[in-house]
Amino acid sequence: MRWWRSLRNIPPSLVNDYSMAQFKEFMCQETWQFSPAYVKKNVLLKNDEELISLSKTRGVMVVFLHQGSWILTGGAIKHQLDLPYTVIASTRNLDYCTPEEKSFWLGVHERTKVFYQEPIFYSHDPVRQSLNWLKNPGNILGVALDVREANRSHREERFQFMDRKIHLQTGPAKLAKLANAAVIPSATWYDLARRQHVFQFLPAITRLEDPAAATQAALTAIEPFIKRYPNQQFYDIAQILAQPHQPIA
Repeated sequence: MRWWRSLRNIPPSLVNDYSMAQFKEFMCQETWQFSPAYVKKNVLLKNDEELISLSKTRGVMVVFLHQGSWILTGGAIKHQLDLPYTVIASTRNLDYCTPEEKSFWLGVHERTKVFYQEPIFYSHDPVRQSLNWLKNPGNILGVALDVREANRSHREERFQFMDRKIHLQTGPAKLAKLANAAVIPSATWYDLARRQHVFQFLPAITRLEDPAAATQAALTAIEPFIKRYPNQQFYDIAQILAQPHQPIA
């Protein structure tokens, strides 16, 4: 059935009372269907005017959490707005996945390179690569705020999110500050009734003197969408990040 859905650009099936695990499976299945035609048909962009305006004079970092079909949103930026887009991804956590999971996510990385039409940056690459990309006006860099690498120790700070304290690093905001880039928080969700993804850009954060304050501002902007669609999280973000990260030796 996968080839038939792909030809028709039809999203995978999802039951009405889906659980978080069922949405994760939906999202993973959907990665096989990503294409310019698919994203043009199935993604609605909202409030993209500021992104377009800022990108004319500087690089822009679009930040998000692991909610909704977040991989699809980069394709919307590329294939609907015609802006160069790539992401910072990690392969380090794949060492702790099953062989099947590792193979799947490595395949996602390869398919995403084709989908975005740009190479992906990895967290183990020199920071200079992503910094140079972000310094170029017009380039868009996607970064997930809630990434933790199992065998790496990063300094974390405390933030308020979903009515509790969570712990996150501030690396993305620091990178944007170094590049003199704007930061635009974003949220994406799947409208099951319409069988359509909605990707909403939120007001830009242009004051990056304090990376922790910029990170908190992004979390505060995204939080209402997590509350509205709690089962569209890839995992329970607030619960997982409630405790400081303890790297695996």
